[in-house]
Amino acid sequence: MFVFILLILSCTISAQNTVGSTCTGFTTNGLANSTFLYYRLYDFRNIYNTRSASTQNSITSKTVTNSSWTNDWYIRNYPRKSSGAPDIPVSFTPRRVSITNSTDKSPYYSTYLTLSSARINESTQEGGEITFDEFNVSYASIRVLGRVKGTPGACAGIFTYLNDTEESDIEMFTRDPANFVHYSNQPSSTGAPDWLPIPGATVNVSMPDGMYWTDWHVHRLDWTPGRSVFFVDDIQRNTTTLQVPVADPPSGVYIDMWGANSTWVGSMPIGGEATFEIQWVELLFNTSVSSPAAPAENQKLCAIGDDKISWGLRLASMCSKSLALWSILVVLIVNY
Repeated sequence: MFVFILLILSCTISAQNTVGSTCTGFTTNGLANSTFLYYRLYDFRNIYNTRSASTQNSITSKTVTNSSWTNDWYIRNYPRKSSGAPDIPVSFTPRRVSITNSTDKSPYYSTYLTLSSARINESTQEGGEITFDEFNVSYASIRVLGRVKGTPGACAGIFTYLNDTEESDIEMFTRDPANFVHYSNQPSSTGAPDWLPIPGATVNVSMPDGMYWTDWHVHRLDWTPGRSVFFVDDIQRNTTTLQVPVADPPSGVYIDMWGANSTWVGSMPIGGEATFEIQWVELLFNTSVSSPAAPAENQKLCAIGDDKISWGLRLASMCSKSLALWSILVVLIVNY
């Protein structure tokens, strides 16, 4: 029992220190290194049916490691109409968003978030989509540790969206080779009636040698004033100053898995299914209602992505799993 109490205390301290409670801003590395006011980590690696593990590190920083992640993310439930044959409607439904018990042999995670897409019949394909609902976002660094699996004819997306001309995307198509990723700032074409491609609006980029989106990798989009930068595992794969979304009005942040029998995504056979599996989502962002920055003498900027924070995330994940095992052991001892 004494060991169990020590474990609780140590894990509580480590979780709270994952991102320092005194941080007044959060900085990124890379070509468009920036400072953001808000930080969020949604960790799906060891989620149990409890709402007690969420940590509000400070006014601007929060780490969520339990089912309360749905307080900040809206699970979409709506039909998206077809744009015309051969496209079919996409039915976004909560049943395509779930926490999955992992069968992988890993000490670092036992669960993950799954977004799935499945072709139901000739006229319908279901999809899963979540929308960040806590704030409207004006500039962000969005990082997702995920992998994509399944039948051709689906698209895994990580993107910001205001409208069809103010949108920035990371997309992985299950019909593509597993090392191809699409990066876009919309619109990608001139629209009706000619639908001519806009050079540079969409690029198809290979992942670094030996990397495939069927394996776990961190996909990252940095949306900054006048520039979008795209990364895999912190290796820059594309950057553009073309059609960068505006900050005002602000955009939403979306993550999804979908398909529509379209020429863009491809056709999925009836009964087919594909999944976008996610260990965690990390957001650094500003908002349309951001609080004023702290006075210069009181500022403490925290760099996100350094070794200390990465180790803190791993340690917090391991502690979450260890606490669950110790809890079961204590219950067995007491009942015995």
